[in-house]
Amino acid sequence: QFRPSNFAPLQDPTSAGRPAASAGAAMPISQEVAENLHGHWKVGLFESPCNNPLGFCYGCCCPCCSAYTQRIQLLDLTGEPYICCAGLCPCGPLKDPQDRMCLFAEVCCCTGLAQSANRFMVQTRFDRENTACDDCILWFVCLFDCFVT
Repeated sequence: QFRPSNFAPLQDPTSAGRPAASAGAAMPISQEVAENLHGHWKVGLFESPCNNPLGFCYGCCCPCCSAYTQRIQLLDLTGEPYICCAGLCPCGPLKDPQDRMCLFAEVCCCTGLAQSANRFMVQTRFDRENTACDDCILWFVCLFDCFVT
């Protein structure tokens, strides 16, 4: 489960409180928070089920609800308007802000993409990078997709 206290908004630490230039409205952050932008996850991918078993089970048993809850928390935290798939597919009307009710359709019809979009938001807004495990999973999914199709 997403915990806002584990993340800090993306900003150049040298900008001393000025908002970063990013999609949507950027929010100013304190110097203390800016000093914690180190690009690494506080909890690793393999450690998260043990550190937050209820959140892990929630995500596995109800991925649509989990993706919806996480996106709402991210949007509230960043103050950004809802954009379909967090802007991963910026074509046609998908690149424009929509009513938040459209998030229901996104998480129900494209659950995997909604989860990827949430991860994209966390990585781009809160300065988090892929781990070696993330890269391995992404390569496997891409190769498996190419093999199947």
